[in-house]
Amino acid sequence: MSIISRTRWLRATLAVAALGLLTLGLPRPADAALVIELTAIVTDAAGVVQPGGVLQIGPTSGPAGFPNSVTITTPSGSNIGGVVISGPLGAAHTASDPGTLINNSPGALLNSVLDQLTNTAATNRIVHVAVSATGYTLPVPATLSENLAGRWLNALGSSITAQWYENPTNQLATVTGTAGLNNFTFNPNGSVQVGPTVGPANTPGSFFTATNSDLQAFAYSASGLPSPSSATPYGMTLKFDLTLTPGANLQNRSQAALALGAIPEPTSVVVALTGLPLLGGFWLSRRLRRA
Repeated sequence: MSIISRTRWLRATLAVAALGLLTLGLPRPADAALVIELTAIVTDAAGVVQPGGVLQIGPTSGPAGFPNSVTITTPSGSNIGGVVISGPLGAAHTASDPGTLINNSPGALLNSVLDQLTNTAATNRIVHVAVSATGYTLPVPATLSENLAGRWLNALGSSITAQWYENPTNQLATVTGTAGLNNFTFNPNGSVQVGPTVGPANTPGSFFTATNSDLQAFAYSASGLPSPSSATPYGMTLKFDLTLTPGANLQNRSQAALALGAIPEPTSVVVALTGLPLLGGFWLSRRLRRA
């Protein structure tokens, strides 16, 4: 190669490299808003939906762009079929932006929290709840982490069962029913369960069933579970089912799903033209707080 040819090649290379760096520096286009919905059904022990026992909040959209987050809340003191919420029953989710890492990976979070919930009826109440969100666009999930925690008081015989879902088709999952009828239904809408069902039948000896009237805590966590979603956008759902004996009190219940994605590699073209050192430090780290 002649000196002139080498000079031209070098100039062309630097020009394309500069264009690549300028492209990397452009603002990220605004992503679609996240959407969240909470549905709940309260039945008696026979499965008959109780008067006032149907609750739906949402679907509610958050702002577009990053960071994306939206919260929905049931007013404190709400009575749902004889089950009273003494504190806010809420749910929130946040999708991280490229500058946010969770456990050194980009992540997206769905969580639900419950201050207190009490069965004021004279008989058992069964509570089915689904907190579902769609519109997660970052990251493409590689693994899912799950957690569940809470505590019982005056709840002998009460129990909780929990499940975690991802929805590769980006649809909301819900629970539905009509008061006075035995027709409670969970509508997964294409959701795929991730990890085990956690509860007294699956995880014995962990106070998922209250064994006395004293204050008893329960907890579960798992990480590194394979994700069924291979593209964005996708959805996540938290589902839990409660059996509450008369006067039973559930406190500080929290449930969360955390989708983690692999840190993307630079494209081969940019690597060839600019070299890996120019792309170092693309991701910065900040830990999201769990509920």
